[in-house]
Amino acid sequence: MDDRLTHSMIKRFDIDTLLRKHLAYYFVLIIFLWFASVVCILFFNDNLLDLNLSDAVLITLLTTTSFNVIGMMIIILRNLFPLTGEFTCSK
Repeated sequence: MDDRLTHSMIKRFDIDTLLRKHLAYYFVLIIFLWFASVVCILFFNDNLLDLNLSDAVLITLLTTTSFNVIGMMIIILRNLFPLTGEFTCSK
């Protein structure tokens, strides 16, 4: 019984680790794309697209995007990598 429990705990740990790796990669990609889109909007505001957004709109865009991405990163990473581990070794 103990061997099956230990084996299933190790298997779950391996699956969780793989899932965390994949989610971390996807999360980095999403953040990169999010910031890249903001940079494109800022760059193309006066250059190619002639959006003519005011300074207040651009500042709001930068501020809210930065806070949203940083907040999302903190929330997701705290859930993916909790400070207290599920798998503890006891003697």
